Amino acid sequence: MDDNNFFSFERKRKKLFYGAMISIAALFSVAIYVFFYFQPSVYKSSGKFAVFYGNDSATASNSLQTSPDLTKSIAETVKSRYFLEKISVASGVEFDSKDLDNNMDNIIKANVVTNSNIVNIEFNDKNIDNLNKINDVFLSQLNSSKIIASRSPLITIQTIDPLYTSPESTYPKPLAYAAATFIIIIVAGLLIIFSVTP
Repeated sequence: MDDNNFFSFERKRKKLFYGAMISIAALFSVAIYVFFYFQPSVYKSSGKFAVFYGNDSATASNSLQTSPDLTKSIAETVKSRYFLEKISVASGVEFDSKDLDNNMDNIIKANVVTNSNIVNIEFNDKNIDNLNKINDVFLSQLNSSKIIASRSPLITIQTIDPLYTSPESTYPKPLAYAAATFIIIIVAGLLIIFSVTP
């Protein structure tokens, strides 16, 4: 085979490979999109509150104090089964028993902002109405929980950002997943081409 025929053959082979690669990428992307499109949507409600102890903030805010250990304890309390059962009773929202037993992160996340007395809180559910019901009772249930109601000196919870439910789902993102699949396959195919091309 002379050089012209060889290069012509190589060009045809690459075109076939590119065509196959794009077809495969498109096929997998469509499959990923369809699969996730029919998965149940998950929505998120999020907010922030601050933890103080001392006198009531409305009457003597300058006497309020903070404690990293106390803030951490409150954050752990809202992630407990005890607290979620209080929320369930007050709101009428039933949580998945499997999540309550083994994976509460599917229901609630709470973390303390570094070097602060602020707690970020997040609830997840497949039903927006459930999240709105939780939003309505969260603060009252937190204030009536054992760690706060029985504590002396008084613990004060100040809302920074009230719990708010986003109308946009956090999961799934079928278009984003499909686009990522397409790009990964194309990049992988190009790497293969360049690695075997002399």
